[in-house]
Amino acid sequence: MSTLTDYIYKIDFSKDIIILDSTFYNNSKNAQKAKKILDSKNIQYIYIKANNDFMEKIMEITGSKVIPQIFVNGEFIGGVHNLKTKLN
Repeated sequence: MSTLTDYIYKIDFSKDIIILDSTFYNNSKNAQKAKKILDSKNIQYIYIKANNDFMEKIMEITGSKVIPQIFVNGEFIGGVHNLKTKLN
């Protein structure tokens, strides 16, 4: 039986942009902002709405409590504000 941590490490964070959102927040405003920014620039991304256990493990790995957690080409960049900065 694989653990949640095993599953997290199977995600290929090195590809594209990944937005990890939490099911705890119903339609996280910052996740929606991130998606809107990327859509407006025609940038493809992977959007994952994850449960609290998953997000807690990701936050443990990244050391950040920001929602959503955004990764660009394998690098954790932070949240929507960091995404805006990176794209400008």
